[in-house]
Amino acid sequence: MKKITNQYLGNRAKLISIKKQAEGINLYTFNLPGFSFIPGQFVMLSLPGFGEAPFAPCSDPAKSNQFQLSIRRVGIVTTALEKLQKYDFVDIRGPFGNGFPLKKLSKKDLILVAGGMGIAPLASLIEFLLRNRRSFNQIYLLYGAKTTSQLLFRNHYTKWQKKINIELCVEEKDANWEGKTGFVTGLCHRDQIKVNPQNTAVVMCGPVLMYQNNAEALAKLDIKPEQILVSMEAKMKCGVGKCQHCTLGKKYTCLDGPVFQYSEIANDF
Repeated sequence: MKKITNQYLGNRAKLISIKKQAEGINLYTFNLPGFSFIPGQFVMLSLPGFGEAPFAPCSDPAKSNQFQLSIRRVGIVTTALEKLQKYDFVDIRGPFGNGFPLKKLSKKDLILVAGGMGIAPLASLIEFLLRNRRSFNQIYLLYGAKTTSQLLFRNHYTKWQKKINIELCVEEKDANWEGKTGFVTGLCHRDQIKVNPQNTAVVMCGPVLMYQNNAEALAKLDIKPEQILVSMEAKMKCGVGKCQHCTLGKKYTCLDGPVFQYSEIANDF
């Protein structure tokens, strides 16, 4: 099948598998010859008759021709996705956006902060970091979810922990949870984050409301807003800067982002 290069037209991607990650959240694996992406970029997925929506690939970017999307059921498109069968097709446009500046992150201490579904785009970044571990210094993943059942990619933690430091927390613990309780902001403490503040980069992804609180907590580690990157979610309709649905101040999330330097957009949301 010839790949379509027109950014307004989608390429047909074959659904390989659907796996439940949590209640209302599934991990979809697709095959699309010629597809590749940079961690942090997004695709526009469409189902004829139901609509189109943006999602960030969460799989290892080194695996060409195949990618995964972690998707929560929240609307018409995502509800229709759950009804698909193995080997059904969807249309994929993209990838779009800038992705994470991988070269600029090299040789730095890294703090990855995720809240809820924000772990999805960071999962692809983590896979890249593991594959290129010698190019980075200390790496911390701080991840929080509402409940233990909503901690995603749990079958990846054992592999990840071999090369990076992982700190988890939940807002509502259950009888089987022995870890930390509270918001992910509470994980940003000097006693557990050992980095060189002058050579540290932070990548945050999650609800917008958590960004300011985490930036304030990171300031206590002497980390400045200029050192923080955030991945922004927006109700993107076109993905190519034409519809203006995703404007953020004077910027377009789809063209100028979705990854921004926090100091550039802190006053725009």
